[in-house]
Formats: sequence, C-alpha cells, structure tokens
Amino acid sequence: MKSVISQSHRGGRLRLMLNGSCFNITFLVSPLRTDVVQVGGFVIDRQVVGIAESVEGFREAGVDGIFGLGLHLLSDHGDATPVENLIATGEMKSEVGVWLGSKNNGGEVSFGEADPLRYTGAMTYFDLPPDAVYWSVPVRSILINRKPSPPPAPNPPTPGQQEPPAQPPPKPIPTPPVVQAARDPKKSKKPTQQPSIIFDTSSDLFLLPPTIAFHTHQYLHDFLFGWYSGYNYFAGVYTVPCSLSTDLYVDLGPTIPDTVGNSSIVGGSPPLPDEEELQGQERRWFKIAAQDIVRARVPVFGVFGVCFSGVQASRNDDDDWVFGTNWFLGNYMAFNHLKRRVGIATSQRS
Repeated sequence: MKSVISQSHRGGRLRLMLNGSCFNITFLVSPLRTDVVQVGGFVIDRQVVGIAESVEGFREAGVDGIFGLGLHLLSDHGDATPVENLIATGEMKSEVGVWLGSKNNGGEVSFGEADPLRYTGAMTYFDLPPDAVYWSVPVRSILINRKPSPPPAPNPPTPGQQEPPAQPPPKPIPTPPVVQAARDPKKSKKPTQQPSIIFDTSSDLFLLPPTIAFHTHQYLHDFLFGWYSGYNYFAGVYTVPCSLSTDLYVDLGPTIPDTVGNSSIVGGSPPLPDEEELQGQERRWFKIAAQDIVRARVPVFGVFGVCFSGVQASRNDDDDWVFGTNWFLGNYMAFNHLKRRVGIATSQRS
C-alpha cells in the first residue's frame, strides 16, 4: 500500500522520521481530489486528499506521501480525515495506537484499538482540553530524577579485630529537582493558561519553552559544570554528555472532567530515586529515559563525549511543549477520536 498526502496544510516543511532515519521534506499542496484510500485492511471509497505539486527529500526512501493522524481541525479545507471517515461508517473503533520502541527498526500504527503487545502495565488516559486542536495534554512540571551512587559497604572485621566504631547515619537523599511548567507572569502574555504537551510524530525532538529548556539543562549538567546550561554556542543548540544517565519524568495533569463529571486518571506521587514506578497506584509521572535524550555526537567536541540533546528550546516562552518521536520510544500512545482523549503506557522496547 502506498501512502498519500492527506489533510495537510497548503504547503510547508516537515521533518519526518522513517525507520530511524530523518528526512527534511518540502511540499506544496494545491488541488484537492477524491480517491480510494486503503489502510490497515480498511477501505475508504471517497476520501478527500491533497495532491502535492512538488515534493522534495524523501522519494529516494520509497515514500510518496504523508498519512496524517491529526484532528481535522488542523486541515485548511475542513474535510474529515481517513480515520474519522472510518469511525463514522462504523467500520473501525475510534482508537489509533502508535508504537516505536526502537531508534532503528521502525514502528507500528494500530488502527481500531491499542495493541496490548506493544506496551506494559495499564494504559492511563487523559482527556483533551475542550479547545484542543492537537493531540495534547496539560503539563505541570519536569522532575530531574538523579540516581546517586550508594555508599560503599563497610568491610567486615577480621577475626580478633575490634568492631569498627559506629558510623553516623547516612545523609538523606536530596529531593530530585523539579522544573515547573507554569508561565512567568512577568514575561508571559497568558500567565494563567496552563501549558500543554502536543504529541507529534512528525518531529524528532522535545521542544520546550526557552526558560524551561534552560533550567532543565542546568539540572542535567550541574554535576559537571555547576550551573552550566549545556548550550553549545558553536552548534547553536543544547548539548548533553554522551554518557548521560539522568532520566526525566513529566508530570501530566490536572485531568479534564468528561461530560458526566468523571476524571480519566487518579494522580500518583513522583518516583523516588532509583524507582521508576510506585506500586499500587496509577502513575501521572511518565518517564523520558536518558538514552532517548542523547542524540548524535557533536563533531567539534567529540573527544570530550559531548552529544546533541534531544531537548531543545522553542522560540517563545508562551509556546506549548512538543514531544516528538523520541517520546514515543519509551511511551506507547493511543489516540481516541470519539472520546477526545489520549492514552499513555510504558512502551515495550524492541
């Protein structure tokens, strides 16, 4: 089955990840046509598609179009998407699951419902904000989860040797630092509006507002350079150590009540050091593994083990956050059109 460009904007640039490789695509969409679309065993007889007048950057990979999974509110012409048409006819359930699980081996899109073989644990659902035009969820903060090395165990006394003197109790493990997502009322034009995360498979970065990205990298780097932010002025982007071992946890919430006043999730506590998940309660903290933050080595500083960071800054502090394909490596996502909600679970890594 060949892909088609569907529900795109009139033109623009797109960064697409396919089977672990990235392509910069320039496209210009002008005429609209009706065609037969086949996907996942389903057939749509009369689907409105945009015809690309020019496409550059990915024909060499055997790809001839883009199949969008976004909401139709993003469309210039307002026609229903292929997924929405399938749901409307009753041929397909209203959920689409997206799994990557690997940087190099591609992934899977499951039409109709989430694939339980591709994630572990329970799926946690969040309702979209009422005015959302993207697949998005409100966000509260990022927790930088340090994993301090345990103190060395004392050597046992040899026979005839006196017991060593009592040691003072170990120092308490410091609380991991947290970067709050709230907008600065002195700088923001919408300080009371809670930021949201937009989940976007056409990006391959975590894009955070500049202030959030700066403070996040300060915490990621302070074990090496004090309050160094990790910004590389030669490359013009943030960098991290190639051996980065600090995971991030994202605090999502609050939930948006549904039409009968019920919430989709019960919040949990943040993870403790060396603990990915608290037992016996649903999670609201979702993990970004260090391995999904580290990208290609910076050529200029290769001898020092410096790599490009997967966390970069957007243009404005009022911007919403964007989580691209590096988020999907560790987190399985389910998008439900009828219930207007997203589901998140720990991805089954390949």
